[in-house]
Amino acid sequence: MQTSQVFKASTLCAPSPDGTLVAALISSKLILRSTSSWEVVRSITVNPDFASRVQYLQWSPYDSPSEEEHALSSTEDSLFDVLGAPHSPTYSPSMGRVLLADENTVRVWDTRDPQWLATIENACGGLCKIANVEFGGSEDEVIVFSENGLKVTVWSLVTGRNYEIKDPKFSKRAHTYRPRTGQCALLTRPAAHDVITIHDHPTYRIFKYFMSATTDAQGLKWSPCGRWLTVWDSAASGYKLVIYTADGHMFRVISSPAGGTGAGLGIKTVQWSPSASHLAIGDYANRVSVLDHTISTKVHIQLEHPDTLVPKRVAIFQEQVSPTQQRNYVSLFSPSFVPSSTPNPGDPNPKIGISTLAFSCTSQFLAVVSDLFPSTVWIFDIAQSRPRTVALLIHTSPLKQIAWHPTIPDLLLLQCAQDDSVNANVVYLWSDAWDRPRIFPIPLDQRPGSKPTARWIRPNDSHGTPPTATLLYSDATSYVIASIEVEPHDPRLTVFQAKARADDERKLSLNTHEGKENMGTEVSPVGPGKTDDLTSGLVTDGMGVFAGY
Repeated sequence: MQTSQVFKASTLCAPSPDGTLVAALISSKLILRSTSSWEVVRSITVNPDFASRVQYLQWSPYDSPSEEEHALSSTEDSLFDVLGAPHSPTYSPSMGRVLLADENTVRVWDTRDPQWLATIENACGGLCKIANVEFGGSEDEVIVFSENGLKVTVWSLVTGRNYEIKDPKFSKRAHTYRPRTGQCALLTRPAAHDVITIHDHPTYRIFKYFMSATTDAQGLKWSPCGRWLTVWDSAASGYKLVIYTADGHMFRVISSPAGGTGAGLGIKTVQWSPSASHLAIGDYANRVSVLDHTISTKVHIQLEHPDTLVPKRVAIFQEQVSPTQQRNYVSLFSPSFVPSSTPNPGDPNPKIGISTLAFSCTSQFLAVVSDLFPSTVWIFDIAQSRPRTVALLIHTSPLKQIAWHPTIPDLLLLQCAQDDSVNANVVYLWSDAWDRPRIFPIPLDQRPGSKPTARWIRPNDSHGTPPTATLLYSDATSYVIASIEVEPHDPRLTVFQAKARADDERKLSLNTHEGKENMGTEVSPVGPGKTDDLTSGLVTDGMGVFAGY
């Protein structure tokens, strides 16, 4: 891994979505630095009084074709062709705009025009403070949420006018923009019921207004193809996820996990794959249900917790720290204990269930983290007819975040919460092409309470040879840009290989079970701690149980 020199930063530091710049607010200067040359391309003077109060730094959205569509657009098996989604227009890379905001004022700069500046005073109308601020569906608008759920205001940076919508239910997960059309779906609660409004872009006139079939909705998301709008209920209201069509008609209600019995403990996490080929639902009972692109077939993943794990067809790697504080992964070939956490019975919001679901850019891999096993990540290959566990990574500290590379299909970034060791500034990388995961130290000084963050930087040259993965590692005072060369990878080859493996497994399954198919058939429920053999329609590899439903 190659790293840049250490640059000054603050807690407000972020790479641009197109991967060309890093913005950092340092004292009364907004510094824009190139990610390729590491040179400062622009230094913007900010009012010192305003700079001391700034709480938000945001980049305008990056409007580019999805990686799956770009990689598979020339093949007949493109998932977007299957879904019938229109192709995105040709994108011209642009560094876009960046905003800074305190609790009352928003200021926006254009990285392409040094003379351009927009200032929004009293962004919430002077009645309350800002609870969240972001760019809207484009770089020409800013969306501001008022505290206490009073209203959301959309400001046009072209006309200076604003559009107000009352009673947003949340400030961060109550709105979602439809890919390609830009329509905004907003979750509101004006009275005793959840209401969803779909607004045209950029006028924000109401296109559709309807009551949600949920009791206490916790969020909503458009599918990446723009065909489906998903809304899920709170755990207290039971297990319920509602799927609507793009024009607001109810398509399906999912009221129980795949392979499960009853409502369970409710839904905690919902995530679409980038290609819209799968929808993953994580619940509080440590189960993941994966729906295919038809929104009908379910695949059930149950994370079991036996006292020991016996490696069979899965690679298990555990982090070890030497007496000299050197870190590395070791392969486990014998039964090993997976560390788990015990929820506090007196805690009204105990940490249980699936906390993180992350799909790779081609939708082949799914990474899962459970609050019951906070230092462990499961990696599943779901491109086959029957998912399989490909890796299990066990760490000495709880995981802080995981993130797949935006263009390299099988490269996963992991970051753990810092401990008291000397060499805690490290990043963990896993690739399906490597024989084992790798741990890279970052040349930043260890500081108590610094809370470092690692983020991928999107490659701005997709034709580079060999491909290079670049990341930004920053804390409260400094940051570095690090890069690593990775093996060339063709995402189409991955999909075709996965289909071939699936066909082989299907033939083997048919021969083994006298012509009876395993997938797409109803199976017996799987209870906690229970596994079964292949004759019951279940597949087990020692740590994950998968069921067709």
